[in-house]
Amino acid sequence: MDLAELKTLWNSPENTPNSDSKRIFIDRAIQSLNRQRTVARGMSVYVIGMTAATTGFSAWQLLKAKGEGIEAWYAHLMLAATWIAAIAMATHYKRRMQAVPPAAHHSTRVTLETLLDRARSRYRETQILLGLFLSLIPLLTIAIEQLQLNGKMRPHEASSAATMAAVILVSGIGWFLFDLFARKRPELRHLQTLLREYQA
Repeated sequence: MDLAELKTLWNSPENTPNSDSKRIFIDRAIQSLNRQRTVARGMSVYVIGMTAATTGFSAWQLLKAKGEGIEAWYAHLMLAATWIAAIAMATHYKRRMQAVPPAAHHSTRVTLETLLDRARSRYRETQILLGLFLSLIPLLTIAIEQLQLNGKMRPHEASSAATMAAVILVSGIGWFLFDLFARKRPELRHLQTLLREYQA
């Protein structure tokens, strides 16, 4: 449900316990929660699938290297960080998939609580992704330095790799910060305010 649409419905003059606005609010909330469950199901499969594929590829490269890849401990750290983030994300997606949208006869309070729980979950998911990108900064720095020390990457190659990694990480971190503070946090605070107003 769009935040602006939610504000309009909530602040409408007809927003009384028996109003049509309340029914519309609950119906649209149910539709929004159902869409989010579908997205969460797809994203859960995607995140775990991509992480498993990356792990499989890394294992194949390790076998090809005939033991030399075991020394690349920095690569294993990056893979571990990715798995930790993937499992945390999948846990939140599972929670969203198991959330049962409130039936039409349920109260406005139940609907608001469900929307608030979903907003908290989405907020934490963004925090996890931001944390992953931040953790990759030192890990990638170590990886590039180790590749140079081992003679597997020349200085100009290291410079190009560092530049590309910096662009990707800065762009990702910038987006997640914007999403967190300009979208997810206002939505979370607004729902908290609505629930307090309703319970007052």
